[in-house]
Amino acid sequence: MNRRSSAFGLILTAFLLCSAAFAPIASAQADTRTNETAWGLTYDWTYLDDDVEAMTGISFVDILTDVMGAADDAGLDLLIGQATTGETNVIFEQWTGEDVTEGGVTLTPQVTQMTISHGTLNDVGVVTSWVEDDVSFDIALSVDTEEYLSLNVEYTEFLNADGELVSMEIDLSFASSSSIIIDLEGEVSGGGETLPFDIAFEAGISFDISEAHGEAAPESPSQLYNDLDPLSAPFSFYWDCDTWMDSASSSSESEDGHSSAWLSEPCNDYTGNFANAASYNVAFSGFPAEEIGLEADDVSISISDSTNDSGTFTMDEYSLDGSIEVMDTTQDITVDGAGTLVTVNQAEAFPGPLAMPAMAAILLENAVAGSEGGDSIWEAFGGDIEGLFWADELGETEGESEDYFVCNNGEEILSDWVNDGEEDCADGEDEYGWGSGGGSPSFVCGDGQEIAFSWVNDGWEDCGDGSDEPQDYDGDNSTDNWFDCNDGSQISMDWVNDGDWDCADGEDEGESPLMPYYYLDDMWIEGDGNTFELYFWHGDLTDNETYTFDYTIVGPDSFERTDSFTVGPGEYVMGGRLRETLESSGERGEPALVEGEYCISSTLSDSEGASIDNVGMDELCQTYKIEPEPSERLETIADAFAESTIENVMNSFGENLEDRLGDIEGTAPYEDARGYALYDSATMRIIGVQLIAIDPTMSYSFIGPESSVYSEAPTTTHIEYLVGDAASAAGSATEDVELTDMVDDSEHDTSSVDTVLDGTGVADDRAEDNPDEPPSSTTGSDCSEAAGKDCDIVDDDTGALIPFVSPLSVLGVIALAGIFFRRQDA
Repeated sequence: MNRRSSAFGLILTAFLLCSAAFAPIASAQADTRTNETAWGLTYDWTYLDDDVEAMTGISFVDILTDVMGAADDAGLDLLIGQATTGETNVIFEQWTGEDVTEGGVTLTPQVTQMTISHGTLNDVGVVTSWVEDDVSFDIALSVDTEEYLSLNVEYTEFLNADGELVSMEIDLSFASSSSIIIDLEGEVSGGGETLPFDIAFEAGISFDISEAHGEAAPESPSQLYNDLDPLSAPFSFYWDCDTWMDSASSSSESEDGHSSAWLSEPCNDYTGNFANAASYNVAFSGFPAEEIGLEADDVSISISDSTNDSGTFTMDEYSLDGSIEVMDTTQDITVDGAGTLVTVNQAEAFPGPLAMPAMAAILLENAVAGSEGGDSIWEAFGGDIEGLFWADELGETEGESEDYFVCNNGEEILSDWVNDGEEDCADGEDEYGWGSGGGSPSFVCGDGQEIAFSWVNDGWEDCGDGSDEPQDYDGDNSTDNWFDCNDGSQISMDWVNDGDWDCADGEDEGESPLMPYYYLDDMWIEGDGNTFELYFWHGDLTDNETYTFDYTIVGPDSFERTDSFTVGPGEYVMGGRLRETLESSGERGEPALVEGEYCISSTLSDSEGASIDNVGMDELCQTYKIEPEPSERLETIADAFAESTIENVMNSFGENLEDRLGDIEGTAPYEDARGYALYDSATMRIIGVQLIAIDPTMSYSFIGPESSVYSEAPTTTHIEYLVGDAASAAGSATEDVELTDMVDDSEHDTSSVDTVLDGTGVADDRAEDNPDEPPSSTTGSDCSEAAGKDCDIVDDDTGALIPFVSPLSVLGVIALAGIFFRRQDA
């Protein structure tokens, strides 16, 4: 593969995806505007196939032809059709508004409006079949998706007569939705059995911010633009305004002709308000649940919900920052339809004011998070799925999965944190081996004073009576005071904190008295319903001691079992974990367990009957469910497939696919690309963007305004760059736009998908899901006797008929191709 396709193709793909990740703007316009500039980008996704092929030399039609051909060579029938329709718009407008007066000060608003919208309709159809004697499958899949995103932002900076930044405010609205409809229909056969299925899945989610407003201001008028104005290219400028800075500071330096300047200053609180709404729907049906031992109702879902929230917020800890790097390369660009020229420098920066991204991000974060105690669509979804047969599997229940230790205040921590040397429970109980109260040990002086144990025998008398240090009371050059060990023995005071254990339990070296403990850790019930498997942690058990573990397990249908077992020498280690398997059948004659919750409670005692402290939960519970079993029909079909050659067929398909795709050579028209913002030093604004395409001998303006330096690239895409009135008109047309305004169903050509799915039950389902969609006419001959499908295009090289592939946006196909390109490069 030609490596030139990689860099430029990836940059262009990233550019398209970034453009698709946002959406439109709305705000009130000033009565009078001056110093207006407008620019933007628009893209029609119908041309994606053509544009990708132009930029990479890779044809999606060729790729899908090879995929279907590889399947045919392996003995599989495979047809694929796909259609994408949509558009993306990114518009920036800037102007100076009418002066306003606040607190007797005249302020001039500098407004930046960003309008971004994105909407697409995507349809995919796949039909595949295979037959070998009495083993076969015939499957049809339809996937329809809709994506919509709209973000409207109006950001305003207020400057005083001295050009100082006094305050900032921002208004935004946001709307997004995503939906998917999947129909999977067909049958599998084997061993004289046939299993038909007709599975339907539908889901959608939307999130809207109907309004959001935020305000912030430097504590004192900022010199941001006064510091930026005198800088000459090339230069870098960094600015931040936060709530933890006490006073403003600035600095600058110059090296090799490149200037760098920094301005940091304190900001007041960020205040704002918002209103949002969200909704979702999920429906799932048709799964052959009875074939795997479930009831049909267990796997049929139809739920929906919606939430609304509004509120205000104040942030007293935040930071606004931004930077710009301006290069010394200049060019004249056209900024309107009249051909007006402006001299600009290439720059690396956000295409708007420095504070705008941070102001928008903070407002969006608060509007999405919502008010404290407000409704959340995710919480609503969690509540709606409670009670579904599989819902418990989404989370962890007590006694399952992660091992936890319960603190005295009810807080749960990971059991691995117990006795790790750090107190994680509020009262230090998790460091049980270091003393019941946790913390560092202390030393009690002879006069009752209490000091840190580490101060003992350190050469300094910290006790009033000096008892923490060795004393020679009679002057015979020997230590006369002693230290009392827990076992009643005594050691010389100069042996304390000397690095060696002289007391049996190490108390003379600051080790706290060892206090045996245990806690229930985990319990599992084996799949046969006859065996409990129990784990419990224990620590500081005495060597050569035998302990008795007594337990009671209770469950549904009056199930109760009380028993015990011993833990003897050699069966445990200090701080270790013991596993014990408890049979509930066999010699006891107990039946297999029924479904339900089983809980175990326990005690641990030593050979003299003294109880060992349980520092965990009083009881541990687990819900037991009987695993469903597949039907005889499903097992028969599975056995037939296992005895067939389907594995060889799929391996052959993979090998054929690699061989075919390995022959695809991608060739890009350009070697590299560079993206820039275009900086107007006269207004200190970004007034456009530019993507430069580079080949070994020339650089071209691939995306951007008309330029005095770069000629238009000879090979381009359908990304349209707008300036002046055209950009303003596009921005106005896409403010608060709906998906139906962006994508006309009548222009969404799904003929390739309809052709592939023609004659299947999925085609009927699609007609029901899209009753207003006009029927598509298809022509062609039978391209697969087994599949019986009509096709639209004849491949000139092979004479084979394939379904017409309309523009594709499924990036998985690009990734698939990329795998083999990388292999080829290697």
